Amino acid sequence: MGEQHIAIDGDTGRISLPNRFDILSSGKFRVPFVRLLANAQARKLVVDFSRLDYIDSMGIGTLISWERTCRDKGKALILDKCNAKVVKAFRQTGVERMFVFARTAA
Repeated sequence: MGEQHIAIDGDTGRISLPNRFDILSSGKFRVPFVRLLANAQARKLVVDFSRLDYIDSMGIGTLISWERTCRDKGKALILDKCNAKVVKAFRQTGVERMFVFARTAA
């Protein structure tokens, strides 16, 4: 996990997820998320799903936690480029309405 997974551009911070966001990998994103959250300029935190193929309940739970934390801090969490399989996982767990989706991958 390196800094290549986070970026800030103006008022937008971006976290790029790997191909799997699960019980094994989600913990590696705690520090990058906190770093983006602490940045006063970043009012929007975008989670880039363009490489993601698999998410489990721990990954979804992590995103729920991130969404609540962002909301408490007055920031927006936006999920971007989710493929149909990932969107289906959110629907099946009943949490799809908790999130803002920027766009879905083709």
